[in-house]
Amino acid sequence: MQLLLLFPFFLFFWCTTPPKPMEQSAINISTNLLPINEIDAIYSESDVLKVTEILEKGKKNAWYKKELGEIILLVGNELLGTEYVGGILDKNKSEQLTINLSALDCVTFVESCSSLSSLIKSEKTDFESFTTELKKIRYRNGVIESYASRLHYFSDWLYENEKSGKIKQLSAEIANTPYAVNLFIMSQNHTKYPLINSDSLLQVIQEKEKEISARKYFYIPENEINKYKKLIPDGAIIAITTNFKGIEIAHTGFAIHQNGELRLMHASSKSKKVEISELSLENMLLANKSQTGIMVSKLLK
Repeated sequence: MQLLLLFPFFLFFWCTTPPKPMEQSAINISTNLLPINEIDAIYSESDVLKVTEILEKGKKNAWYKKELGEIILLVGNELLGTEYVGGILDKNKSEQLTINLSALDCVTFVESCSSLSSLIKSEKTDFESFTTELKKIRYRNGVIESYASRLHYFSDWLYENEKSGKIKQLSAEIANTPYAVNLFIMSQNHTKYPLINSDSLLQVIQEKEKEISARKYFYIPENEINKYKKLIPDGAIIAITTNFKGIEIAHTGFAIHQNGELRLMHASSKSKKVEISELSLENMLLANKSQTGIMVSKLLK
């Protein structure tokens, strides 16, 4: 997975490697924008159609009767082949709820599938409910206040969504292996993030990095994934850990068991699309020197 740490709009996750500056205008995020309101959100007509199509299909086929993990994989199947585009959330001049189901990175794929699955479970089919659900899981306390209110670091995403009762982290009960975190990639490279545009905002970012780093974390080392794979449910949220300094999570996706192998359903920066990995999850990590293991969580509601 290519690492371009010092490019603008690098979103801390290697799965969100941004396009080169001259290519940014080619990213079709704001075509036919339909603002929910002028401050909070942008989306397109195709996003409305795709969201309602998936939600209505889920209701018609009674997916709501299934476990959430099963629903996640059914929703993910609807998005297979979707184009991978890095840095989706950092194309605006101010912090807004960006919705784009025609171009996904690994985090927006996880967020979109999780939000859609929750709504299918509750038998909702309207687009407005999707925007509300997505905002809840993407932003601290579900509120857009500034660039710092977005849950940029994925370990923080897991922490906040567990605190709200949305997910449960499983790594401690599966393997109970501590994972040390020391975050600083944002603050030390703040000039590469245009929306960190004041000293006060930078200070908030620095304080949040210290707070996140001080928490206790657990993971499953890469060479133990097969050992514990039967304890990792289908549709579990997978966060791939890394040995790269200043960052804790390299990639995200969902667990899927196929033919006795645990694989990853994810938005791949390598193949440039949403796919199911050809390699098992363990072999996928062992083939990458910078990836060290996984954090496992499951959606609760």
